[in-house]
Amino acid sequence: MARSYTPPNAVVAAACGALLLGLMAGCTGAPRSGSGSGPGSSYVPYEGDPGDWQGGEAVASIPCGQGLVDIWSFWVDAGQAVVVTVDTIDADWAFDPTLILMIDDPGQSGFEPDIFAEGDDEMECSFAPPSGACPRVEVTTSGSGVVYTVIGEKGVCVGPGGLYRMIAEVDGSPAPLTIEEDDNSLFGEDEGEEEDHP
Repeated sequence: MARSYTPPNAVVAAACGALLLGLMAGCTGAPRSGSGSGPGSSYVPYEGDPGDWQGGEAVASIPCGQGLVDIWSFWVDAGQAVVVTVDTIDADWAFDPTLILMIDDPGQSGFEPDIFAEGDDEMECSFAPPSGACPRVEVTTSGSGVVYTVIGEKGVCVGPGGLYRMIAEVDGSPAPLTIEEDDNSLFGEDEGEEEDHP
């Protein structure tokens, strides 16, 4: 079966209305200019491999309070059980993460993603943020397609960013992950305007 591909900016634009509810105004899928070259490229307070992506686990970071998200993807078939968790992994980089799961059905014409699950505060974080908890989503898929996990933060952080581990399983097995976007902007920017980021 051919698998369709959805531009990550379209995923961000579709998710921004639900993500960080009440904290955002004017979302677009415009990528952040000057973002890092790979997962966890900004604000990573450790050295080494950023996670075993093919093993259903990814370790990365996200800046705090800038309205940025990381987007990961994996494939599912109809009727499969999906479990995704996002947990903090360092006391100095603890934060309050959010999680949205969207599915891109290859049978649809154009891109009309379905937000089929949201996670926020379902489990205790390994390293507690100043407030809130970590997301865990358990859902059975009703259709086949690419699942996009959109990981964000609520601006509640110990340091300048959050360090996290995401684990994704499909029917109890690790889901091979693909990084779609690292530190993608949810806030609108004027076309052609240069944005200054640290």
